[in-house]
Amino acid sequence: ITKWVATWNLWVAGFSNGTIYTSPDTITWTLRYTDANGYAINQFHYDNGVGVFVSTNGTVTTSTNGTSWARATNSGFTASSLLDVDYSPSLGIWVVSGTGTNGVMYWATNPSGTWTAGTGLTSGQNYAVAWNPAAAGTAAGS
Repeated sequence: ITKWVATWNLWVAGFSNGTIYTSPDTITWTLRYTDANGYAINQFHYDNGVGVFVSTNGTVTTSTNGTSWARATNSGFTASSLLDVDYSPSLGIWVVSGTGTNGVMYWATNPSGTWTAGTGLTSGQNYAVAWNPAAAGTAAGS
C-alpha cells in the first residue's frame, strides 16, 4: 500500500511483512517502523492530522508526522484481520472493519488510543468501510 500524504510531503508505504517506509521522492526510502510480529499491513488512511495503518491480527499503527510510528494502545481487537479504515470529519471518529465471528467494526476518537467494538453486526466479513457525508458511515460485507 503506497499513498502520498501532502501534509507530510512524504510517500508512505506499508508492506506484507509489517514494515512502514517513507520517501519524499519515491527513489530513496527510509524504514520507519517494523511490527515485532510481522503482521501484514492491509490498508492506510490519512485524515485529521493522523496516518493510520490497519493490519492482520487486529493491529492499528499510527503517526502524526510520518516519521514516528507506534501501535495503538488498545489490545482488545478480536478481529483475525483488520481490512479497512476511514475517518468521519463530521462525527470526529475513526472506523475500522475486518473479519471475525460476527463481523468486526471498531470506532475511536483517537486512533492511537482505545477502540470500541460496534454492536449488532451479523456478517463475519466486513471488507470495507467508507464515510458518506450525506448519511452515516457504511460498511460492505460478504
